[in-house]
This record gives sequence, C-alpha cells and structure tokens, in this order.
Amino acid sequence: MLPFVVEGDRNTLGYIAEGLGEELSRKLSALQKIQVVSTAASEAAAANHGVDLKGPSEAIARNLGSNLLVQGTVLEAGGWVHVNVSLQDIAGRRRLWNRDFSDAVADVNLLNRTDEIYTQIVERLKLKPTQEEQARAARPTDKSEAYDLYLKGRNASRGKRDVPALRNAIEFYDDAVKKDPHFALAYSGLADANRAMYQETKDVFWANRALGAAQHAESLNNSLPEVHLTLGNAYRVAGKTEQAIAEFERVKKLSPNSDEPWRLLGRTYMEAGRNEEAIEALKKAITVNPYSLVNQNALGQAYLQIGQYDKALAAFEHVIELDPDNYLGHQNTGDIYFQQGKYDEAIVQFQKAIELQPGADLYSNLGVALLYLKRYPDAIAALEKSAKTHPNDETVVGNLADGYRWSGQREKAKATYDRAISLAIANLAVNPKDADVLGDLALYYAKTGQPSLADYYIGQARSIDASNPELIYDETVVRVLANQPAQAMKSLRTAFEKGLSPGRAKLDPELNALHAKPEFQMLVAEYLDKKI
Repeated sequence: MLPFVVEGDRNTLGYIAEGLGEELSRKLSALQKIQVVSTAASEAAAANHGVDLKGPSEAIARNLGSNLLVQGTVLEAGGWVHVNVSLQDIAGRRRLWNRDFSDAVADVNLLNRTDEIYTQIVERLKLKPTQEEQARAARPTDKSEAYDLYLKGRNASRGKRDVPALRNAIEFYDDAVKKDPHFALAYSGLADANRAMYQETKDVFWANRALGAAQHAESLNNSLPEVHLTLGNAYRVAGKTEQAIAEFERVKKLSPNSDEPWRLLGRTYMEAGRNEEAIEALKKAITVNPYSLVNQNALGQAYLQIGQYDKALAAFEHVIELDPDNYLGHQNTGDIYFQQGKYDEAIVQFQKAIELQPGADLYSNLGVALLYLKRYPDAIAALEKSAKTHPNDETVVGNLADGYRWSGQREKAKATYDRAISLAIANLAVNPKDADVLGDLALYYAKTGQPSLADYYIGQARSIDASNPELIYDETVVRVLANQPAQAMKSLRTAFEKGLSPGRAKLDPELNALHAKPEFQMLVAEYLDKKI
C-alpha cells in the first residue's frame, strides 16, 4: 500500500488521503492469504530505510518486496472530492483494477468509502475472508467525527517530525479520544506522536505519556497488530526489552505473513546486545519477504554493529545494486568505510547520500570523516549544520564537540560536551540500559577530564553489551585519556578480535598517545596481516 497522493490543497485533502490509505491497509492486512506492506510501513521505510515513494512503481515495489501495488489519488474540484484507486501487478506490468469514486465535499464518509473500495479489491483478487478476518477488518470506530480527528492527527505529522507538527498531531489525537474514549487506534496514534516528540525533545514526559497511551490502546483492543507494534516500540524506547519482545511476538501471531515484527525483533535484540538472536530474526524477516530492501538494509546494519564488515558491505552493495538511489545504502556503505579507516571513500558515500536525501544525521557523519582527515573548516561547517537541525541529538552534539576540541576551540568544546552530557543523561532517564548512550557518555566525561565517571559509564555499557566492538573501542579511548596505556592496549586487542579495523586505530587522533609505542605498531601490524 502506498500513501494516497493529494492533487491540490493538502491542508484540505490530506487527512482524506491519509484515511483512505491507512484504513484500506488495515483492512487488507487482516487477510491471511496476502502479505501487506501497510501505508504506515511504506512511509516508515521511506523515512528510515531510504525508499523513495515518489519514484517509479517498479522501484518502490522492489524496495518493499511487493508484486502488487495499491495506489490512489485524491483531488477536489467544484465542491466534489474525486478519488481514483488502482491495483497494479508489477511483475506482469499490467493494471488489474481501476475505479473512480466521487462524493460531495459535505457528504464525504471515509469509513463508508473505504469499505466499498476494500470490498471491490477483495473481489478482484478472488479472496473470501473468513469470519475471523472480517472481524479484524471491522471499523475501528463508528463515530465519523472521531475518525476524522484521528486522520487529521496522522496527516499533521505525516512527513514531518518537528515539534510544532507533532504538537498539532497530539491535539488532534486528544480530541479524537474525547469523541470516542474506546477508539484504540487513536490512542495508538497518540502514543506514536508522543514517542516521536520524545525523540525530538528528549523530555521524559513525552516518553512516559507515549507508554501510557500505548498501554491504554492495548487495554481497549488487543487484537489489532498496530496496537502491539506501537506498544512494543514504546517499550523499546524505555529499555523494557522483554516486554517489547512479547509485543512483537503477538504481532507475529496476528500477522503471520508480515516481516515487520521480525525486523523489529531484530532491532530490539541488537539494542539488548543479543546479537545472534538479532541476526536470526532479521534473516527470518528476509525469509518472510525476500525481496524487501528494507530488510536487507536492516540486516546489513546489524552486521555493521557487530563488526562483520564484509557481510554488512555485501548487504549494502546489494541494496545499491538494485536501487542506486537508495540513500541509506550509500550512508551505510560510508559507515563501513569509516570503520575501516577509509575516510576518503566514506566521504564519497556520505556526499552521495546527502545528494539523494539531505539530512542532519548524514551531515554529522560527513563531518566526523572530515575531522579524521584534519579538514577542520569543512568538518566544523558540516557538524554545525547537523547540530542546528538536531539540537537534542546527543550523538550529533557530541560529534560537534569533538570537532571543536580537535580544531583547538577549547571553550566551545567544553560547553558543547556539557550539552552532550546533559542530553545523554536525559536519554538514560528514559532508557537506563541504552548501551550506546552509556558509551557516548563515558567518552564525553573522558574528554572533559573526568576519568572516574568515564570509567563507571563505560563499565555499565560493556556490562549490557560485552561483545560490541564499538563499545570496546570506546573503552580503549577512555583508557588512553586516563593515561592507562597498558589497559588501553588490552582493550584495543579485544576490539580488533571482535572485528574493529586496525586501519582506523592508526589514524584516530584520540589514540595519539599510543601511536609511537612499539607494542601498538606491532599489534596493528599483526591484525593488518590477518586482514590480508
């Protein structure tokens, strides 16, 4: 399912398009004989996995692993709303079904219209829903006004994740549940919007509100996969790994043909340091939907995180081969080159990703690669651009602090590290088991001359994820900055054993205190030889 396209004023028609796409996705997902990539999932793929939903139908289908596409357009003219819906067979290069529907603006009833479209698609596919499937496809609410408010909430934040847009969405969702206090999907939407607000502001209030709304949605209707996905993601943010896993397991039972719960399970296992389980879950997602480039990207990211760069690179090269315009494939390939100490190659990939999809996180990656090449003016420009658009992202702010420190701007560096520390602590107030944030916090304390705190937090991070090569490398940096060369060398050897590139260590200015030591040179040479 692709989002319905608006031809005209999105402020007027956007929520209608949103409603038709989402409700049709939900109804079709209730059918066990077909695998549906929902509108929400396709939009998430666009946001997180580099899928261009405005590109050719064939490219979209290839990314999502689909052989059928449902597409629609909505336009208003002369007081009438006109909707065109088509069902396309991508593999056969033919249109299976196409219909136009029209309603006077004052008479639009999205629930009725979606029921009609759903019935005709099911008939065209020659499916006969069971009673259970019919029950799952039932309307989420009988109150049209509540449903319209819910859709306006969805539309308010569609394609945007800034604070004003999210506040607007939350207001619509709040009004929807006031109109229908039993509307589970509206509570689910409210939870997602609050979770997004937390990710933007890092204010624990929003994370707690997201979890409360998600739990209430489940209490109202525990048969909806969307509700369990929302609750699972809320638990993930809070670091409640087992509860998140339980929710995604429920989605697997409710939607056995969906790869999404397997992919989310993989991400959850990775965040908990359960690497083998993560890889198996992501491989299962590919088994369920072998054509999805979203799944290929996710598996590659998992291999990257555990230091299996060859396997990660193979996954990302496969993505780029099938879709050269997939920005995330280029970004992830750049990440691998960075980890291998191939900074020029990394910069080429990051610049290509930015060309395809300008984004703050991409500029931060580019800036760090430029730092390693001592191209300080260019690095600082990229890092400041990233921090300006993502001021509450502790990693982005921490990277900027590194830029100031390495370029000799000590006062700016200290103030920026302090900001990164505050943001990291705020993150830990929500999820105290976030190993990546704990590792970052250890580095910030080490770089600001607070070795005791750095030692404590790197110990906490390693206790959660003992095999993560990045955390082991963070431990190396903490030991170097604490003037503990022997312990640093021990950590560095372990990082190399886990797959970290010796080429990166040779060029990292954080390890300057080790570079001239014979034992460092011998260790690097030993692992460089193993790479040959």
